[in-house]
Amino acid sequence: SYFFGFLVLIENGLNLVIFILIYYSAIKSFLQKFKPAIFIIAGWFMFTASMVGYNLVSFQLIAYTTFTKSLVQIGSLVEIVLFSMALAYKVNLMKKQTEESQKKALKVQAGIIKDLEQKINEHHFDELCDKFKITLMEKRVLRMIINSKSNQEISDTYEISYSTVRK
Repeated sequence: SYFFGFLVLIENGLNLVIFILIYYSAIKSFLQKFKPAIFIIAGWFMFTASMVGYNLVSFQLIAYTTFTKSLVQIGSLVEIVLFSMALAYKVNLMKKQTEESQKKALKVQAGIIKDLEQKINEHHFDELCDKFKITLMEKRVLRMIINSKSNQEISDTYEISYSTVRK
């Protein structure tokens, strides 16, 4: 009947609009450097090609064979494989980004811990110096000793005799 033919024509027109929108979105994503979009484009191309082939068989424009009978299933299978590859790429990309973020966070955390340890050590050092009534010059010499400076370096820095530093 003409009504059924008209409905099929409307359905095919809507399908064409949907496919155009999907291709547009996928190509736009690819041009914006979203690498998995190439798999999506290829998957939709394969599915579209299989649908076109199926329609050509339905309208008896190409021969009906075992292969052409299964075109939709074959196209869907290839589409699923390609979409899976896009998903795997995205998962791996996100995993890599997560690892990089974690490395950066660990570096920041290590720096904060080092700063805190240094402040705590300085606070304890000052408390001990106050407790034992150590002079400013003695504090300076002690800090250089803590920082592994040699007696000669200490005597040269503060212009005091080597023997004074040794005491």
